Amino acid sequence: GIKVIICGCTQYANLIGTSIGYTIATAISM
Repeated sequence: GIKVIICGCTQYANLIGTSIGYTIATAISM
């Protein structure tokens, strides 16, 4: 149903946000 789609999108966005944050933190520390 629609809840599964929303949950999937939320997890996907969270994963991308974590990846971007990690990349920025690494770039700053370097």
